[in-house]
Amino acid sequence: MDGANSGALTYVERIILPVLGNSTGRTVTEVAERLAPRHADPRSPPSSLDKYLYQFFTQPESDPISDFDDRVVAARIKQFIERHLRGGEGGDSSGTVGDDHVAGTCRWLAFLVTEILELANNISIDS
Repeated sequence: MDGANSGALTYVERIILPVLGNSTGRTVTEVAERLAPRHADPRSPPSSLDKYLYQFFTQPESDPISDFDDRVVAARIKQFIERHLRGGEGGDSSGTVGDDHVAGTCRWLAFLVTEILELANNISIDS
């Protein structure tokens, strides 16, 4: 489980944090468009990763894992993001991120982790 946790936080740090760090004044939709730029590409298949990720980031009613209570995960993600936005444990700058952005990040990660585990399961069955 430590590996999955580390992988998820590394993903947040490398992919999501650079966009969220510059999100002051941006809506959730604007952030999602930067994170999933090909979501509206008509050449993308209907089941493209960007389309799913955009949907989960922007639509609070979307539920990548049914009956998943994300309150604890969201609190930890928010703490992680804000600590990094402040520049680490002893950082001076005030780093805050909106709850809507955190909720979108939580749904985004839930979808990705679910997909990774499902693909791994399919591969192990086929082997």
